[in-house]
Amino acid sequence: MNDVVQCFQPPPSKLENPVPQEIHPYEKTLLSHGEGDACPGDGDLVKVHFILSLEEEGETIESTRDSDERRPFEFVVGQQPPSVFPGFESIVRLCRKGERSRFVVMAEEAYGVEGLRPKIPSGAKIHVDV
Repeated sequence: MNDVVQCFQPPPSKLENPVPQEIHPYEKTLLSHGEGDACPGDGDLVKVHFILSLEEEGETIESTRDSDERRPFEFVVGQQPPSVFPGFESIVRLCRKGERSRFVVMAEEAYGVEGLRPKIPSGAKIHVDV
């Protein structure tokens, strides 16, 4: 059975701001446990496989697991300008090495009101399996 957890963490852009900010929830379903207790932080190079979809079992928008190369996506946590949408970086910060989890990211922390046409409609929640 999978564990469902409500995770509350400000997006990375707000972590350095001393003024209290709204906290954004991410619904996390733990699929398999990772190693240790450490989670990635600023400056860490992470390598992650992911599947992005609009619905939990919906059509895949993008995936490193289904690509011909099947290589993980690499990025530096906290890098400016960011190479990923804010919610993606926030959820990676909540994972341990080797963990596999499924998250729901609200539109405000994904592609926003505008979306990313033609694949992502405006205001869409994104389901992320990392």
